[in-house]
Amino acid sequence: KDNPADPYAFLQRHVSQRMVREVSKKAKVQDGGLDPVLEQTEASAVSTDELAALASEAAMAREQLKEDNRRLKAMTTEMKKRLGVATAEVHSVPASPTHQACPGESPQAVAYREIAKMQDEVMRVARENGKLVEEMSQMRAKMDEARDEIEMLERMEQQQGSEGNPPT
Repeated sequence: KDNPADPYAFLQRHVSQRMVREVSKKAKVQDGGLDPVLEQTEASAVSTDELAALASEAAMAREQLKEDNRRLKAMTTEMKKRLGVATAEVHSVPASPTHQACPGESPQAVAYREIAKMQDEVMRVARENGKLVEEMSQMRAKMDEARDEIEMLERMEQQQGSEGNPPT
């Protein structure tokens, strides 16, 4: 639930939940039902400014999610291309047993030995893949940190510019 499908509805639901919590703290619901509570509650518990701010935040969140989805789709497409190239390379290598049958050895024993060797190779590739994914995650984190730092510097520069001070 980090990325809700509709951020505006998500924010609206959370504002409503907060309002209900605040109202229930202020007034105890008695046997008479909710009517006394509803009568005590002001119709404008959330100001139009707050709703407008929530709407703009939801719009920014929606745009950020769209951008993130676009980047993820591009990365997925690139990974699929790489997988296709790797698969083509694997299929282009002729399959030939690396071990010849020893005298008195059954073809099944040779096949099992070949399968064991392939499993070892798969494990090696899986470990290498794990390292690459970890490296990509670290690179992504560093990129996010750099982006955050750039945004912070831009905000500082804008603040200094709005105060009449020349940026340094």
